[in-house]
Amino acid sequence: MVLLAVGVLLGGSVAGWLALRRGNGRSASVKALPPLHSVTRADGTRAIEIDETALAQVCRSAGLPAPPPPDSVDSEAYQLIYNAVREAVAARSAETVGRLGAAYEGNGFVERGLVCYEQAVKLDPQAGVWWHLLGEAQLNKGDGDAALAALTRASALDPQNTAALALRGNLLIERGAFAEAEECYRRYVQSRPQDPLGHFALGRIALATGDAAGARSQLEETIKYAERYQQAHLLLARALERLGEQEAARRSLELAAAYKNEKPPSLHDPNHADVLRSGNSTMALQKLMVFYSQSGRNEEAYKLAQQIVARRPDDYSNYRNLGALGEQTGRPSAAIEHYRHAIALNPRYVEGYVALARVLRDQNQDEEALQAINQALSLDASNAAAASVRTSLLAKLHRKE
Repeated sequence: MVLLAVGVLLGGSVAGWLALRRGNGRSASVKALPPLHSVTRADGTRAIEIDETALAQVCRSAGLPAPPPPDSVDSEAYQLIYNAVREAVAARSAETVGRLGAAYEGNGFVERGLVCYEQAVKLDPQAGVWWHLLGEAQLNKGDGDAALAALTRASALDPQNTAALALRGNLLIERGAFAEAEECYRRYVQSRPQDPLGHFALGRIALATGDAAGARSQLEETIKYAERYQQAHLLLARALERLGEQEAARRSLELAAAYKNEKPPSLHDPNHADVLRSGNSTMALQKLMVFYSQSGRNEEAYKLAQQIVARRPDDYSNYRNLGALGEQTGRPSAAIEHYRHAIALNPRYVEGYVALARVLRDQNQDEEALQAINQALSLDASNAAAASVRTSLLAKLHRKE
């Protein structure tokens, strides 16, 4: 799996739902919260100090999951979690408890987030957003049946929540409930007619139910908005074969081979972006960066990669990600510098030399590219990608091995 603007549903902004509603007063239990201290280590980094036992006791009294150890997340993220605990203890409501759940889930603590979402739907059972986030957390935990029930409730309360529709539709397809899944994706396409995800799902359903003509129509519509989506071409070839159009099927298979591993640019779950952003940790930002990149939102992903590098300037992999996104956003000069920085931090980073050589070659800086690729091969003589780049460079320079 590759490393992981706030999405807005037609029914309203999830970020708005996640905004804290502050209470007017502070309860006695809030006064019992231990203070949080931020200290600076000898190396200049920040650390959090707090009485974890006292904090856990307050959380237990309030029926809330206690925060993880301070050193398990970035100091900024722990501060956010602590503030969310304070708000939930002070003014218990679906919004404050749900906001705490989002802070937990955004930092990878799915179990804690799940507990909060379960409480949020009890506090406000008519708010679809909490049912949606509960369903997604249950899905991440591997409880598909519970997730389907929660997402069904979310869709009923907020019919315009396309993210919940998509998640629910996928679960229904997995269970062979094609009629219900089709209803989900018909509504999805009605709200987002230019999103290839909905058309692709309808194509899958049509193919599974024996409607080859319907599958062809939906898959051609998918390709209209996502020309390089390999899976759409593969399924279209299958539909064409069933319709007896063998030559057209062959052409679709050729395109599928040409577009290997290509995915459609689709923002399948705006809620997920909100949860990750609310986490505020480096890990959450990395996941959000990947989420944006996989959704075709590379400019936003590039800006997040810059933030991550600013937080973790000594991690070569962060410069690798920044370099890759620099290429995807049309910044070849910046990509070259990012890859060079990654290599400086990790001189044995073979993939970094290969990426650097490839960009240098494409920018006609061929001698530098050849030096980089030779270095890659000196570290890993069997690297096929490096050998391929070197072969292309030698051909370009009219040189022999």
